[in-house]
Amino acid sequence: MKILLGQQAYIDDNGKIEANRPFIASKVFKDKNLLEGLNKILHPAVRIDFDKFCERHHSAAYVLYEAAILFETNGDKRCDATILVTASLQKRIERVMHRDAVTEEDVLSRMKNQWTQKEKLELADFVIINDNIDLLTLKSGLIHRFMLKN
Repeated sequence: MKILLGQQAYIDDNGKIEANRPFIASKVFKDKNLLEGLNKILHPAVRIDFDKFCERHHSAAYVLYEAAILFETNGDKRCDATILVTASLQKRIERVMHRDAVTEEDVLSRMKNQWTQKEKLELADFVIINDNIDLLTLKSGLIHRFMLKN
């Protein structure tokens, strides 16, 4: 990222170097070339890290892999099953605004770089609509029991 986005892509937090997420987001979600460059760096590294995680936890009944752009990066091809967790557009926008302290415009700019919910729904094996805690708990439990059987 340093070469791609410069020194501002990092924050020195008392000797611990961390990604400057707000700066990175402000750049890559407005420039498709920068986003593609970042994805070419990050996604292979994330896959390697996840493979190592799976090796360490090979005896687990199953492993979950969370990725906002799972389908866009063909990560779903490495999965036995996929779960799409979604909510209404307004609810998703509000949650990201709250989580990242960004504007609605910023969220919509990010979403332009992702597939639509319709595209993802067509590929997902399971769908959880995250707008009701009781139904969320019920559906998650059903998927968990299904995964344990397979």
